[in-house]
Amino acid sequence: MKQLWLLGGAMALIGSALPAGAVSVYSNDFEHVSTTGFTGAGSIVAAPSGQHLLGPLANGGTATLTLNTAGLTSVTLSYDLYAIMTVDGDGPFGGNSVANPDSFVVGVVGGPGLLNNSFANFAGDTQNYPVVGSPDQSGASAINTLGYGNSGDATYGFSQTFAVHGATTQISFTSNTNQGTGDEFYGLDNVRATGVAAIGGTVPEPASWAMMLAGFGLIGGVMRRRAGTVSVAA
Repeated sequence: MKQLWLLGGAMALIGSALPAGAVSVYSNDFEHVSTTGFTGAGSIVAAPSGQHLLGPLANGGTATLTLNTAGLTSVTLSYDLYAIMTVDGDGPFGGNSVANPDSFVVGVVGGPGLLNNSFANFAGDTQNYPVVGSPDQSGASAINTLGYGNSGDATYGFSQTFAVHGATTQISFTSNTNQGTGDEFYGLDNVRATGVAAIGGTVPEPASWAMMLAGFGLIGGVMRRRAGTVSVAA
């Protein structure tokens, strides 16, 4: 029994040094009509289908999400981006071009960029998502599900992982359209963030180290005894 106790103690100490699993940091589908965590541009919008989203994001407006990232080493951010009505991507319509696109930009404030792409709904326009020169609505996971007329709507799903280095992390979501929201805008939905915790726990006490080493010694001793008792039939 003592041998099992030592072995169990050693394995428990080893297990306590493993990284913690992913933890939920933020989740909002906006159906509860709350913009908690967000500041700046955007409010709750009800689409013609009845679905709620954060919008309308247009004309350089930026919505900023603040996350509690204390004790985390990285965060995975996922969200649905809606391109709504006559977003014109890289043109040529709507006064848009590669130099003046209807783009959407996501980035960590003071950190890396996560997304900088143009999207188009209007037939004949191109977009640079997923690649430069793509036809309108290329790569969309769903089309015309929100009930908008005037070229409809397209849904794009994204998931991006980045390192964090502080107690709070801010994510900016910026819409670069050049027409009024009666013509075109972007929206956000199903925003979620999960984090990976830093390796936790304190350095073991000397007595704990002794117990762990004894456990390793026990494992080695058992293996040696077993090896010494193997016999071969004549």
